[in-house]
Amino acid sequence: MLPFAALLLLAPSIYAQSNAVQIVTVGEGGAIQYSPDTITAAVGSQVEFQFFGPAHSVVQADFSSPCQPFNSGAGFFAGMQTSGSGPNPTTFTITVNDTKPIWFYCAFPGHCQAGMVGVINPSSSDSSETLALFRSAAANAAKSTTPAQQQGGIIGPFIAATNGTESSTSSASSSPSTASSASSTAASTSGSSPASSPSAAPTTTAASNSTGSASSSAASTNPSTTSPPIPTGGAERTHQFTLFGVLAGLVAALI
Repeated sequence: MLPFAALLLLAPSIYAQSNAVQIVTVGEGGAIQYSPDTITAAVGSQVEFQFFGPAHSVVQADFSSPCQPFNSGAGFFAGMQTSGSGPNPTTFTITVNDTKPIWFYCAFPGHCQAGMVGVINPSSSDSSETLALFRSAAANAAKSTTPAQQQGGIIGPFIAATNGTESSTSSASSSPSTASSASSTAASTSGSSPASSPSAAPTTTAASNSTGSASSSAASTNPSTTSPPIPTGGAERTHQFTLFGVLAGLVAALI
């Protein structure tokens, strides 16, 4: 057994690991994929999905039913996000409560079948449940189902910072709106058809984007009034030529 003093020294690192935030980009650069698509996360830690345009989502699924909501819609769902590819994408943050595999997919029509799937804490011993097999089954899925509403996580704007951990933490806590958790409503619509267009995006996305645009506009209409420094090289050369002329005149007068 470790001495009490040693346990005290280990406590900060254990706390930091359990409260870590891992970032997954969604559709960055126009790619139909999650990056990374495989995450290992400790219990109590968080996974933050950062959305890029044109439209994507994150829906929890069961391994045996790819492209379909987990437990008839009882899992998490980020909504259909349509934020652009700028520096402030919308985020959806979930907390990992156990180490069982958590499968997820994008519910935008055709994206799940195109391989836009991922997993948190895949099994290291069960070769019958791998991401490759899940992706292969998704390719043959007849349709992608979209849950009725956002639930199971926190929606918030991403705020850039100096490093990944700080930016992730701030984005998860910067005026977030907690997604609704009416699981009975979601369960009753598990067989609904997929969304036909990205118009169902939550209003929080538009708010975060318009804020970012306003900031950019304000920055562009209020340029700095500080004048650039004026080079002094020309003035120095002029002074040298004037002094040379005076000396030449004095020499001529003496002769």
